Amino acid sequence: MTVFGGGGATSEFNDVWVLANANGLGGTSTWTQLSPSGALPAAREGLPAVYDPSTNRMVIFAGVSANPPTYYNDVWVLNSANGIVTITVAIDIKPGEDPPSINPKSHGKTPVAILSSSTFDATTQVDRTSLTFGHTGDERSLAFCNPGGEDVNGDGLLDLVCHFDTPKTAFQTGDTMGVLKGKTVTGTPIKGTDSIRIVP
Repeated sequence: MTVFGGGGATSEFNDVWVLANANGLGGTSTWTQLSPSGALPAAREGLPAVYDPSTNRMVIFAGVSANPPTYYNDVWVLNSANGIVTITVAIDIKPGEDPPSINPKSHGKTPVAILSSSTFDATTQVDRTSLTFGHTGDERSLAFCNPGGEDVNGDGLLDLVCHFDTPKTAFQTGDTMGVLKGKTVTGTPIKGTDSIRIVP
């Protein structure tokens, strides 16, 4: 849960706080104050706010302050609103095929390589059990990951190749992008996309 601003007896606030494990089911609930970069909205209360989990953004609009009396009608967007920055990873769907063709009616598997870089070792840093892949990236389609690494793009670094059940990826006619999501072994979210071509 993310909250912004609010009012006290004599003043308004423009701070941002995140409550982790807000439902109490994922561990101890903990408040953390964020320190956003860039300009901050003026302190205010009585404002509507909306959080979009698909983009991890919070949008606030309007609000009021009492001293001096001010009515706002501005719009502000907070990126990384839950305080967790997602790592963007490079992926290669069906390595060696460009663009990769996917038949949603196929009962086979679709290989996806998570590419390593000089700062990211996909073979050791990715929590393989967390991986999801498909139309939105939330599809629980993982079949298995190869036990060892494979250099699929010839850069001298071992990449992680995993295979996903094609029927569970939920790709649809007209899709042009495949999305992979997951976490590192330390719990940081990762996300990667690659172009695809849907075939009958």
